[in-house]
Amino acid sequence: MPLALRIAQLVSSRQRRGAEVFASDLSEALAALGHEVSFAGLAAPPVEPLAPEVTNVDLTSGPLASMSLEIVRSTARHIRETRPDVIQANGGAVMKYVALAQAWGRTRVPVVYCNIGLSSDWVRHRAQRAWTGWLLRRADVTAAVSAASRDDLLRQYGLDPAVVRVVRRGVDVGARVRADEGRRALTEAGVPSGSFVVLHVGSFSEEKNHAGLIRIVERVRAESDRDVRLVLVGGGPLYEAVERSAPAHVHILGIREDVPALMAGADVLLLPSRTEGIPGVVLEAAAQGIPTVAYDVGGVSEAVRDGETGAVIEAGDEAAASGAVLRLIREPMTLAEWGEAARAFVRDEYSLDASVHAFLDLYREITR
Repeated sequence: MPLALRIAQLVSSRQRRGAEVFASDLSEALAALGHEVSFAGLAAPPVEPLAPEVTNVDLTSGPLASMSLEIVRSTARHIRETRPDVIQANGGAVMKYVALAQAWGRTRVPVVYCNIGLSSDWVRHRAQRAWTGWLLRRADVTAAVSAASRDDLLRQYGLDPAVVRVVRRGVDVGARVRADEGRRALTEAGVPSGSFVVLHVGSFSEEKNHAGLIRIVERVRAESDRDVRLVLVGGGPLYEAVERSAPAHVHILGIREDVPALMAGADVLLLPSRTEGIPGVVLEAAAQGIPTVAYDVGGVSEAVRDGETGAVIEAGDEAAASGAVLRLIREPMTLAEWGEAARAFVRDEYSLDASVHAFLDLYREITR
């Protein structure tokens, strides 16, 4: 058996968001294989933080600032004290602090940067590109979340293609929550029994487009005789604003630990995001046999097979998105077929086991 590795998984905060949830799942799977894993958040955790069954630590007690000497020092101290064989920096903000911490602490631990989206959606100015390019070159290898993300990185920064790899996020397609258990979870959360449930799981932030999400469902309700309900799960900076303005058919549940059950009880996942990498929520819903209707941004078309496991819609086309949801209401056989196909697709193409071994291969390559 290969020697065990000491792996430092770093996330912006131990919050229940896509990249952090995957890093948590990956950490537990690596630990189960005998590796020594620490799971560290750079900033203060939420009230109910992620806590995988590995060593958990929060490096600071404040928010994640765009630049903080305290976070640089704390990250440098964490690297020095844990003496990892490899660091995985999950997201651009984390990569920034890892690069600065290694410079501050004069350490040189190999780094895997796990890219989680399209850099071009956030980095638009020449100075930003130069700074981001410098940071990216501090990583020994970049694990791009999708082919679209890899192409974007190569185009933006002229990186060596040999060190930018596509490593798919994996999900555990194990025991499936029964639909009746899922419906019970929704009913207990106040969603009327017998309604057609459109689900959205994600941060209440600008890029998730909650205003568009609500408009799409209002279109669906206007053209359907079913009681269509929109269920929103998550937290974030726009939570209170959305909560204040949401109509009665929108159920806002906040941050939940029973997301798989809520997915199993829903009918369709709706994701009209303005930007995405590979949306983990699509894979998680598929694992519960739930199809997705999503805008074609980032790597969405790599996670949803249009007309087979869901519908991929031109970004911004609310009429087409509502039409896709209406089709699934009117064609229950299509709804069921897409859901089963989605589960089979993630089982075959996005398994957690394959993702774990892909990351292990990267770790071993850069620590030889």
